[in-house]
Amino acid sequence: MAFCTRCGNPVQDGSPTCPTCQAPQAPPYPAAPPAYPQAPPAYPPQYPQQPYPQGYPQYPQQPVYTQQPAYPPGYAAHVPHAAQGGRNKWIIVAAVAAAIVFYLFKTGFFADPKDVVNRCLDGIQEMDSEKVMATLHPSVREQYRGGLTFLLQTLKSTGRQIQIVDRNLTVVKKEGDRCVVDARYSITSPGSTQKQTDQQQLPLMKSDGEWFLMDIPR
Repeated sequence: MAFCTRCGNPVQDGSPTCPTCQAPQAPPYPAAPPAYPQAPPAYPPQYPQQPYPQGYPQYPQQPVYTQQPAYPPGYAAHVPHAAQGGRNKWIIVAAVAAAIVFYLFKTGFFADPKDVVNRCLDGIQEMDSEKVMATLHPSVREQYRGGLTFLLQTLKSTGRQIQIVDRNLTVVKKEGDRCVVDARYSITSPGSTQKQTDQQQLPLMKSDGEWFLMDIPR
């Protein structure tokens, strides 16, 4: 209950005048606002998930993908796996090829019997008995050692020099580890115009992948 502002008598709430002195009364004051504003509702509002109706297709929840590392642990990031495999393949191929080439050289596949004859003729021209003996098969070396050494030393002592020119060597027969080389050549002296032509078929034998003469040019 309120009281009159003039006479102080009680006045009913909401009465415009005082019933005693008829003085007008002020309208009631509005309610004071709260000291602190209320927190706004959460946004967006959380609604309870409604179950799917019966027979309605339910879609599975999409998986959450996480970023995968660029390369797994222990993986060489700078060399892809395919490149590593290709490189290893070529290394294996090169190793096999090298082994085959080594085997062919060891077995004398690339050996040329004509090279042995040329080395022997070079040794005779240089009067080097050891060079000539190296071209002979071990089974016949001792047979020719004494006579060949004596002949070459005699030629050296006389100061005579020979040259073996116009060499024409041809393999005329080859069976397994044996072959025959037809050797045609001319013998002359430095400064001389005279030539002595000779022809001889020289037998050779292969041993440990190398060709050796079984006889020497005469």
